[in-house]
Amino acid sequence: MKKSYLWLFLLVSVMGLVSTGCDGCSTKSSGPIEVSQTLSLPIDDDREDFKGFILTSAEGGFVYIIDDVTGAIFTMGRDKDEYALLHTLSGIEGLERAKHAAISGDDKTLYIAIDGGESPGPLLVLTRDRKTGELSKDDGIILPEALTPPTRIVPVPQSSRFYVTTDRSDHSVLFDRAERHDSPAIIAPQPGLSGRNHVVSSDGKLIFGNLSATRNLQILEMNPPEVPKLVQSIDPHDYYPLSHLEGILLSPDERFLYLAVSGHSPLPQANRSRREKAFLVFARSTDINKLSRPTIIELDDLIDLEEFAGRNDVLAISGDNKHLFIHFDSTFYVLGRDMDTGVVTSVLVKQDLSLGASSMPPRAAGGHAAFSSDMKELYTVQNRNEFTVLTIPETF
Repeated sequence: MKKSYLWLFLLVSVMGLVSTGCDGCSTKSSGPIEVSQTLSLPIDDDREDFKGFILTSAEGGFVYIIDDVTGAIFTMGRDKDEYALLHTLSGIEGLERAKHAAISGDDKTLYIAIDGGESPGPLLVLTRDRKTGELSKDDGIILPEALTPPTRIVPVPQSSRFYVTTDRSDHSVLFDRAERHDSPAIIAPQPGLSGRNHVVSSDGKLIFGNLSATRNLQILEMNPPEVPKLVQSIDPHDYYPLSHLEGILLSPDERFLYLAVSGHSPLPQANRSRREKAFLVFARSTDINKLSRPTIIELDDLIDLEEFAGRNDVLAISGDNKHLFIHFDSTFYVLGRDMDTGVVTSVLVKQDLSLGASSMPPRAAGGHAAFSSDMKELYTVQNRNEFTVLTIPETF
């Protein structure tokens, strides 16, 4: 299973999930996806909802909850059969301006990009103990002025290298933190990569992403420190009149690329009085690394979207390539997927389920939920301070 594609950023609005609010207790939800545990976090302020974001490690099963209000990071880990709060790293200056966070592809480091306003912001560097999950804070670095403000951190799988992108220019910077370095070192500027929607092939050589200025879909061959080679550029507007590119992911077998878009449908039967939602499914030719003409999957053909105009919360494909997970408003869907064509074929599960955020956070990205590396669990924070573990069944 390709670990780098097991979660993809989670964006928007929802109500509260049913839970008892008790400390460490278990409860159930009415559906195949169940709440197996809730645990109260030491968050004592009067906010209505948690608006930080959550990361999971590829190894060890640790969950990191970044609370940008109190400036703390909570490390959750298994204690026998349930999760417990293992460590708290508090008093992190600037965390309230966090734009994005990611764990390095080699699973050794947690990075947090901070918005410095009109000035370059810092990149916080936290070293992970992969056995205990504990974080230790390093000094970090000041990002280059070209990355003001930073938009996204893009880790290279199985590597200490990572890219930092920005929305303000079609430009990114490649960093590396080898074991001999106390902090990341700049390898080279990388023109042609920007914005917030990117996935990286398992070998780290190809990046599929969009340019913020044109919203074109790009395939870039990365041979650092050389200038990246443009393999293909696709204008999604040629196939769908999109207004927002909401998400991008590569199937675990890397044969299909999905764009989650919203806009006004080009199909005659569509209701043009409201925004439509669709997937553009591109088949990938692995020998030449190019994408075919996409198949358009109108979500309105599968899901009653009514007047929904928000964005997707969850976008992920199961490790067996059979199911696509998606979240709209307060409903979680498991969609059947044809592994040979990549087409989404049916709704297998429709369940009332919320992921705990009431509004989009004031940052370019930041997930309110995250999957475990084996896709068997989903983690979120409900009702301001309740760490919640959701169990995903293996079959539907």
